[in-house]
Amino acid sequence: MYGRVTEIAQMWIWGDPLENFLIAVIVPNFEVFRATLGALAEGKTDEEICASREARDVMLGKMNEAAAASKLLSYQQVKALILEPHPWTIEDNLLTPTLKTRRTQLRKKYAEAVQALCAEYKAEVAAKKPAPK
Repeated sequence: MYGRVTEIAQMWIWGDPLENFLIAVIVPNFEVFRATLGALAEGKTDEEICASREARDVMLGKMNEAAAASKLLSYQQVKALILEPHPWTIEDNLLTPTLKTRRTQLRKKYAEAVQALCAEYKAEVAAKKPAPK
């Protein structure tokens, strides 16, 4: 379902069984993603785009549109993401020879970033909750 998002070249979705949300690491299809971003991408490198909160928000918006079209329930949807500027390859051992993702290696590579993103997402959710009376 997220595979229909033309701005995505590669994707790995991670979910902790103790949490109620999913996180994704996305390698953008920069040709399409730059066009989608328009002025936000002008004069920026792929690394700068991936580091941008605005670019993450745009990608998450595209993914939310696809999730809504597929009628995914809230807990089935990606809630936060990391944009990776460098495609995964067989040589870096993140893809198999048949071009499938090596989930164990991806989990190791992104462990710290995923943990930080989980904490960031939880903080954002907590900040939006009304204070108890």
